[in-house]
Amino acid sequence: MVTVPLERIQKRGMRLAIIEGAFATVHIAITLGAFTTGLALFLGASDFQIGLLASLTPLSSTFSLISAYWISSLGRRKPLAAFSALLGRALYLPVVLLPFLGFLGGAKMALFLGTIAVSNIALAFSGNAWTDWMTDLVPLERRGRYFGIRSTLLGVVSMATNLVAGKALDHYKAQGNEATGFLIIFSVAVFFASLAFLVLLRQPEPKMAPRPRVPLRELATTPFQDRDFRSLILFFAFWAVATGLPAGYFGAHFLKNLKGSFSGLAFYSIVAGLVSLPAQPLWGRLIDRMGNKPVLIASILGVTILPLFWFFARPGFLFPIWVDAFLSGIFWPGIALSSFNLLLVSAKEESRAAYLAVFTTLTGLTGFLASLVGGTLATLFSFFIWKIGPVTLVNFHILFLLSALGRAAVLFFMPKVKEAQAKPLAEMMRFLTDYMIRRFSLGSGQNQPG
Repeated sequence: MVTVPLERIQKRGMRLAIIEGAFATVHIAITLGAFTTGLALFLGASDFQIGLLASLTPLSSTFSLISAYWISSLGRRKPLAAFSALLGRALYLPVVLLPFLGFLGGAKMALFLGTIAVSNIALAFSGNAWTDWMTDLVPLERRGRYFGIRSTLLGVVSMATNLVAGKALDHYKAQGNEATGFLIIFSVAVFFASLAFLVLLRQPEPKMAPRPRVPLRELATTPFQDRDFRSLILFFAFWAVATGLPAGYFGAHFLKNLKGSFSGLAFYSIVAGLVSLPAQPLWGRLIDRMGNKPVLIASILGVTILPLFWFFARPGFLFPIWVDAFLSGIFWPGIALSSFNLLLVSAKEESRAAYLAVFTTLTGLTGFLASLVGGTLATLFSFFIWKIGPVTLVNFHILFLLSALGRAAVLFFMPKVKEAQAKPLAEMMRFLTDYMIRRFSLGSGQNQPG
């Protein structure tokens, strides 16, 4: 029997991972975020139910421990990753039929939230298995650049998807047939998810290193014996709280209070996506050169003020939102890449699935609780209206402010997060400053006469 070299398997798998990711991104762009929030509002969701909807994704992460146990039992990740992803994504078909089932009455929201919950649980199983799989597939020394390039290409797909879906929804909404618009775009999402499933089945899986089969209880407790990993979990748990409080309410505020359109939400994603195209490879190269920790700190500093821009937006004046979109395109890719890679390098290989599962479980649980608190606060302060000149502040702004303060506070936990060979933030900033000065000097010299 001919043995295929690992490097050849990795190259083929990395190519297919980009193709699969492009198909999956169509589904993700449509179902994860504003369009699902818009469907919930169309079904009559209250402020608390919007918060509950946002909490379902982090809550589903608490099932990752079961996923890790199954991985250690099966000795493979592909079946769990592929079939769980297909199930979770296909469940959006019954969800989008709810607007046409008038006889359900008030039960629509309960069925909507219940189906989304089951979908998210299935996707949590898939995500944990896929992350463990990709850790073996992508060599450590290439992860920053590879995921930077992959994220850039998928960002283009996401922008195009958001634009087309937003235009389609606005078109059907203008005709008074919004339900049909949701049916079309979510059906397209499931179709592309099916293509992603077929590609995922063809993607090679490197042989797993032998892992001892351990009881579920031991699987859940092993990562806590690692002091450095405990610090990482604590940091990201507080980060999940800071970002989870307003989750779901940015899109709801845009649609309800700022009188924005679905095309406007798509434009937000396009602005952020266009800016992220050059930003993602830059962050990837910086990660490979400087480490994940300084990139994560710099990116968090950048996103801390973003919720405050929403205080200055009003119907007919959305410029602050576009500023937020521009800065989001710069800094959020840095957070996504550095946090993902930091998690991978911090998890010990022999217990990697357990580390990933504990991480996603605890951060998911804190994110779930934060979203519930956000929904409760939004309901309790539903009466809140404060006019300051042309700007009207409402209950959602309280959550935006708390999120900004939480993002700043989370940096106090960063000194305890350890990463071998990571450079200090100051060194990375000096490198970037020197690089920009050299580029500017070169450009200025080329433009000098003679």
